[in-house]
Amino acid sequence: PGGCLRVRGVVPALPGSPLGRGTLQIGINGGELELPAAMGTFDWLLPVPAAPNHSVAATTHSTRVSLRFTASAPLPGGDDRPTGGKLELLEVLPALPTRTFDFSTPGALRLAATGIDQDGWMARTASLAFPACAVAQDLALRIEYPNWSGAQTATLEAQLSDSSTRTTQTLPPGAYSTLRVRVPPSTSPRTLRLELPSDFPLPAPDKRRRAARLLQVDFAPVPKPPDL
Repeated sequence: PGGCLRVRGVVPALPGSPLGRGTLQIGINGGELELPAAMGTFDWLLPVPAAPNHSVAATTHSTRVSLRFTASAPLPGGDDRPTGGKLELLEVLPALPTRTFDFSTPGALRLAATGIDQDGWMARTASLAFPACAVAQDLALRIEYPNWSGAQTATLEAQLSDSSTRTTQTLPPGAYSTLRVRVPPSTSPRTLRLELPSDFPLPAPDKRRRAARLLQVDFAPVPKPPDL
């Protein structure tokens, strides 16, 4: 508990197959996260919850991990094995390996997220998952909000899964903004839900509609107050 699971692999581009349109469902200790499974590489960091029968006093415990792709297709070249993707690395880490995550580069190591494409473009509703942490942290999200299709100023709202408090950030068109969220200590993993009021079409030939683009996520420990 407090650690994370790194899952790295690739969804192959097989013409005429449904690959790239499904999701990857990853279960850890009975909990489940459903992540995008677009074509190309993926490199996810998933928070590890405590095992159901885990005791703090116990010296060992088991963690069960399951992976399921919702779309599959036979491999080409006479290899008829059905596949949803190729697993390249499964790694258990005691904590997040870095405090900075690049969401704008497809395939880069990143926090488990839903509603966020491999290049960082976000749907109107998205979420980020991160592990438990014994100390408070400041979370900074770098957001791009382009000036397309007559875009008006938008308000980005963020809410932690165990809090009723909402943090807001105004996004002026054609500018970069930073949303800052104070994350209190916690003994269990949490998610950060992001919401925007509307979306817009991306430039042709891209057919997606998205609400903003997440470029980078940074964690920083909360500075201690000065001694009086």
